[in-house]
Amino acid sequence: MTPLSSFTAITELSDGTEARAIYFNERFSGLSQNLDQLNSDLTGFSNFSNQAFNVVHYGAVGNSTTDDTLAIQAAIDAASVAGGGTVIGRSDHTYLLTFQSTKTTVTGSGGTNAHQYCLDIPSDIVLDLQGGWLKLDDGQNAAMLINRSTNSSNNTNITIRNTKFDGNRSNQTDSPEGEQAALFFWGVNRLTLKDIYVKDAREFAGRIRNVSQGYFDNLTCETSEGKGWAFGLSTASQEIRNSHFGRIFGSDVSGGASGNDGNPFIADLYNCTIDSITASNCSAAIKIQGSSADVAIGNVVTLRSLTQNSGLKIQGNLGDSLFPLRISVANVISHVCEGQGLYIQDTEDVNIGSYSGFSNAMDGAVPDVWLAGYRTSVGIINSRLANQQGVLIRSDATDIQIGSINVSNTSGHAVVVSTGASGNIHSIIARDDRGTPQMTRGLTLSAADANVVISHFTSSGATDFEWTSSATLPMKRVVSRMRVGFGPTATLFTGTTDDDDSMAQLIVSGSTMRVDTSFTPASGTASGATGDIVWDSGFAYICTSTDSWSRTALSTF
Repeated sequence: MTPLSSFTAITELSDGTEARAIYFNERFSGLSQNLDQLNSDLTGFSNFSNQAFNVVHYGAVGNSTTDDTLAIQAAIDAASVAGGGTVIGRSDHTYLLTFQSTKTTVTGSGGTNAHQYCLDIPSDIVLDLQGGWLKLDDGQNAAMLINRSTNSSNNTNITIRNTKFDGNRSNQTDSPEGEQAALFFWGVNRLTLKDIYVKDAREFAGRIRNVSQGYFDNLTCETSEGKGWAFGLSTASQEIRNSHFGRIFGSDVSGGASGNDGNPFIADLYNCTIDSITASNCSAAIKIQGSSADVAIGNVVTLRSLTQNSGLKIQGNLGDSLFPLRISVANVISHVCEGQGLYIQDTEDVNIGSYSGFSNAMDGAVPDVWLAGYRTSVGIINSRLANQQGVLIRSDATDIQIGSINVSNTSGHAVVVSTGASGNIHSIIARDDRGTPQMTRGLTLSAADANVVISHFTSSGATDFEWTSSATLPMKRVVSRMRVGFGPTATLFTGTTDDDDSMAQLIVSGSTMRVDTSFTPASGTASGATGDIVWDSGFAYICTSTDSWSRTALSTF
């Protein structure tokens, strides 16, 4: 057969039509140039991370018993060499991970921590196992994922999504201080964590520090013990900045034997938004701390927290002069918490839209709502069945502003205003509608220099109002309208106070004081305490000494 290369030209088609000479070598040369251009174009597309790298093609088995660490890392590295890409797996596979190496991170105080890890994630990588699992093998004591260049912001565009993590907590062997985490990211610009589920984490579900322009949504942690923090744990100078959180959920997060708090979410945040945080059966609070500033949160819900540090906690560090600034939360709900449902301390310009608490402060040593800080503002507070106090306004609450406080059926004091507090409360309603009232006080002003102005106060309980100071302060500056009691068991106690130029215990600045319900002592020796005043349609009665009543007839005029 004559070789193809011997034909140099086609001069004529079969029908005799003259044709232009076409040389095969020229045609193939042109095709080669076109392929080179196409390859160049595809290389350009790789920078947009649209290439897929299936871990199965790199040797991953996904049967939960074979070590797949090196195979998955090979897929990640291949994507990185290609300029970026998406590393994918299968939803019905469980990929086993083992410890590979150690990275050292620098703490905010200048110290260092060593972190063992399994997989190392560089820039421009998307890890999407499409619902598949990563499981930490027995006795590895390591973070499952860590970013490649910790301590800096050299890593950019890292995304982890549609992936589940099994920390295999009961089969890890280190002490609770071993710095384990399912996801560990320290120094990343444009970090995305989406549709992440973590169970049985030894210490952290996701530890995130020094991250900017992050996007975090649908983060779930079920069971974390040891360090006892699920997501977050940034610190001062290593904040999460300019980022958005969607939904965060934590359950059964415990401090464990280490004695740590067990927070489902704890972070220093700067210029961040959060849609919702929900916690159930955790040891401690959802905590916004330290150097946080300019943070807006939609809804915070806590159900069954198990220590005093429960509910929502916004707290600074007075010793280090760190104060959360300009923190706004639309709605806070705390139910059946061992400690406070809402705790605000050492802050500035914290604004809470509404708070609803039910059966909180179960250990009996703390109030349901603890308010302090500078210019704290709360629209509505509803507290029901608090075991000790409903609302405590601390002495370091300065220029506090509250719309309305509604406390019902607490077993202690409904509202306590402490020495040194200042601000305004529009209305307080304290009531106990149980057959035998257990609310010991409706409103207690335990302040020698309280400057909290209360516009309206209504109460029914064992004692409605208590003024325990012996210092000079005109009562009319404190409560402008007071309505107390629904029956003879309601009492008003003011202690010993002065009013500028008199020794009167109670000054009513309005023209009327009303006792709504009539009561008739059974006899002149009926049970009564000195100073009790009651009335019926015919008489006004005064108990002049214990169980000794006098009366005067009432007449029309």
